[in-house]
Amino acid sequence: MKKGHIMSEKHKKAISKATIGRNISKEQRKNISNTLKDRKLDKEHKQKISLSLKGKKRSIEVRNKMSGEYHWNWKGGISNIKKSIRHIPEYIQWRSDIFERDNWTCQTCGKRGCYLEAHHVKQFITIIKEYNIESLEDARNCEELWQIENGVTLCLDCHNLTKRGRRN
Repeated sequence: MKKGHIMSEKHKKAISKATIGRNISKEQRKNISNTLKDRKLDKEHKQKISLSLKGKKRSIEVRNKMSGEYHWNWKGGISNIKKSIRHIPEYIQWRSDIFERDNWTCQTCGKRGCYLEAHHVKQFITIIKEYNIESLEDARNCEELWQIENGVTLCLDCHNLTKRGRRN
């Protein structure tokens, strides 16, 4: 197919019908990906794509295949408990106690007056797995999770250095 060649609707449908169910090899996918990687779309083309996708919803079957235990990044539902724990009063109090103890100062670089985060010295996820915390009640009863000695105040930059490539 020549670049810029306009196909008739009949020809487009014939190609579409011929490619249904066709398996593409990894090499072909890589070639297609490399071809499209540096392609720049003009503003008009982006608007057309946006308009064509507006109002379209994935079917329930497709959404179910992409969520929960069927999602490629599923880790057994651990993320929900992590998020939930970070919103309970005990966590908020632990965080506040860490900040007060450290005088609202990053303990690595000494910054004050910037965005601060309370960091678990022994990883938060390690404690959750070690004590098999599956509910908020389990979290409330886990003493190690709320020990002030296991916390340190860090600025965002210093906290990001502790993550070593993982995302919390």
